[in-house]
Formats: sequence, structure tokens, C-alpha cells
Amino acid sequence: MYIFETSKKTKSMSEEIEKVELRQLNIDDYQELRTTEEEAYRNWEGPAWDEQNIRTLLDIFPEGQLAVLVNDKVVGCALSLIVNYERFGDEHSYNEITGNMTFSTHNPRGDILYGIDIFIRPEYRAYDWDADSTTHAKSCANILTLRELYLAVAFPTTTRYRKR
Repeated sequence: MYIFETSKKTKSMSEEIEKVELRQLNIDDYQELRTTEEEAYRNWEGPAWDEQNIRTLLDIFPEGQLAVLVNDKVVGCALSLIVNYERFGDEHSYNEITGNMTFSTHNPRGDILYGIDIFIRPEYRAYDWDADSTTHAKSCANILTLRELYLAVAFPTTTRYRKR
């Protein structure tokens, strides 16, 4: 767990930030995760993370699921799997890499830490805590002696381009 003590206030937030924490996600965070996801992906038309998805990820790879908390409130998440590069290579879809969201593709003996989502509430993006999550993921990949880190992220504005 990483805790950053600070005292900051931004123009877009009336809340004073006293504590920032990057820690392992747990199932008790689910409702706040959903609220955060809804805020982060306001224009997203794709499926949302349901509680069973999160339970499965926590069961198979708890150390790969992270939460960013501000003043003890979840404001961001990073979700990941370990996969075997030879099985997927460079040409694969999101559904292939996640096993159609069953996460059956997770292989603890794989060689790639694959970030399947990372999101943060818009009002906290200026702090770059998603970058802290990415740095933690890189450290995790090194600790697990994995070859690479891949991130697959849906950006909130991509829906307007997808419709064209």
C-alpha cells in the first residue's frame, strides 16, 4: 500500500485532499468503483464492470487490481491480468485477451502484465494518479519477473469517433 499525505485543493473541487492512497482493490470497494466508473466513462456505451467481474479478478489475481483513494473514497481503479504473450501475440482483440470477460486467459506463469482497464474520476485527473497506478503496475511486472506491461484502456471520448 502506498499512502501520500498532502493538503491540496483545486479550482474544480471544493474538497481538500488530505490523504491519497494506492492500494489493492477489495470487494467492499465495488459500489464506489461503479460510481467512479460511471463518472470516468460518462459517454461510454460499452458494458460496465459488474460485481461478478470484479470478484473473479480478485479471486484469480488480487495483487493486480488496484484502487486509488482520496480521503478514503475510491476515485480510480486499475485492473489487470497476467497472460502468455505467445498465445496472443500483437494481433488480438480485447475480448480475446479477457476470454470474453471470463478472465480464463489469466496465467500466473505468463510473461505479460496486461492492464485491462484504468480509470479515474474526471475531477482528479489533473493529479496524474493514473500514472502512479501505471508506475505501480510496472513495479509489479518487475517483481513478478514479467517480460512486458501492456495497457488496454477505453478513453471516454472514443464513442464519438466509433460512431463516425
